[in-house]
Amino acid sequence: MKKTTFLFFTIVTLLFSNTVFAQVQSLSSAEEPILLFKTLQGKTISLSQVKNSKALFFKIEKGKQIELQYPQKLNDTTLFFTYSFYLRGGGTANEGMELNYVYFELNNLKYVLFENSHSSDPASIIGLKIIDVKTQHEEVYEALANTIRGSLISLRNDDRFIKGDELFD
Repeated sequence: MKKTTFLFFTIVTLLFSNTVFAQVQSLSSAEEPILLFKTLQGKTISLSQVKNSKALFFKIEKGKQIELQYPQKLNDTTLFFTYSFYLRGGGTANEGMELNYVYFELNNLKYVLFENSHSSDPASIIGLKIIDVKTQHEEVYEALANTIRGSLISLRNDDRFIKGDELFD
């Protein structure tokens, strides 16, 4: 009797853990990165959409550990993220620049993905700023250039974002 009970609980536990693992794995396979990069600190940062959906989510991972996912529950219709940009043409003579931001606030911290370029240096600077809303203290995680996939620039007319005007540089 004890062996049968033990065997039953073992099988149920294995089945349940495989189901949970499959659900986590299926979310990963359903992710479509809009912007994804790694940092010197070993973090992987991404803004993604769920395939065949309008749902967006932001994620910070370190190794296989998810440090933050926002929002926790994916929703096709709620606008969680704000997009803002600034564009000044004119090349180097006018110090031309392009500044792009996607941001949200959570627990008195503002998370700001950025993709910025200046005519004096054609390489884009991509990364994440985490700003303490109360103290204005900033942590910056710059993308490692060879790990960047995607861009924020294509989001200018995307109706899944609140249109903002805040600039962070």
